[in-house]
Amino acid sequence: MELCRSPLGIQCETLTITVKNKRNILALINNMPNLRSLHVCSLDYYWPTNGSVSFAIEEIVQWLRQQLPSTCAVTEDYSSDILVWIR
Repeated sequence: MELCRSPLGIQCETLTITVKNKRNILALINNMPNLRSLHVCSLDYYWPTNGSVSFAIEEIVQWLRQQLPSTCAVTEDYSSDILVWIR
């Protein structure tokens, strides 16, 4: 993840991004020291073939809540994007 190591990534406090793998969300949060909010627009690889997008996003939100410390708040917005607030 080149962004995490770049001068921009090191300084970044708010990021809106599209990722293809949910583990990339964790990498961004764990490797960007000043990141305070993360808005994940979509998870292209994860859209289900049999089921609803809403259910897939809910699963990812639950997974993130299990992986992240309690100082992070994870929510889904009205457009099925994922929002992470980092304290």
